[in-house]
Amino acid sequence: AISTRSSSAVIHAFPARREGAVMATITGRADASASIEPDGLEASVITSDLVVRVPESLAGSVQDISPLPEVLVVGEEAPELLAASTTRYPISIRLDATRPFWVRRNDFAVEVTAELNVLYSDPDLYIGGQATIERGYFEVLGKRFEVARGSLTFPDDVPVLNPIVDLQAVYAIPGQRGATVTVTV
Repeated sequence: AISTRSSSAVIHAFPARREGAVMATITGRADASASIEPDGLEASVITSDLVVRVPESLAGSVQDISPLPEVLVVGEEAPELLAASTTRYPISIRLDATRPFWVRRNDFAVEVTAELNVLYSDPDLYIGGQATIERGYFEVLGKRFEVARGSLTFPDDVPVLNPIVDLQAVYAIPGQRGATVTVTV
C-alpha cells in the first residue's frame, strides 16, 4: 500500500444530499481505515450510535442552473481533458453497520442493521449486501403497521440499484381481538 490511514468522525445532523436536495440528515460515529493504492482505494467503515432522519417532504426549492465561473465543463471544446478524466480509480468500501441504528420520519421509524460492500468506479456504482429491519413501524392511511420482518438485499455486481425487498408488516384491528391485517412485499 502506498498509504494506510485510520480515522474517526462524529457527525451531528450531517446533510446527505442528492442534486442539492437534502435526502436525510445523519448523526453518529464512524471509524474508518483505508488503504490507498496506485490502482484504487479500499476502505472499511464501522458505524455506531447512528440515527438517520428523513425529512417529511423531499421537495426542495428550485436550484439556479446558470453557469458558474468556477465550474469547468468538459466537452467537445476540450477533448483531451475529457480523455484524461476517464481514467478509473475504483473506490471500494466495506460498510459495517451491524450495530443497530434508527431511520426515522414523521410516519415511520425502523431500527436497521446492515453489512454492505460499495464499489464506485466512475461512472458505475455497485452495492452488494443486506440491510435488515430489526423492528419498527410504518403508518399508511393513518394506520400503524408493526414490522414483523424486513430486509433489502442488494445483489453483488449489479450496476442497477434495485434491491430485493422483503417486508411483512401487521396492523392490529382495534376492538377486534386477534384480528389483523398483514401486508407482505
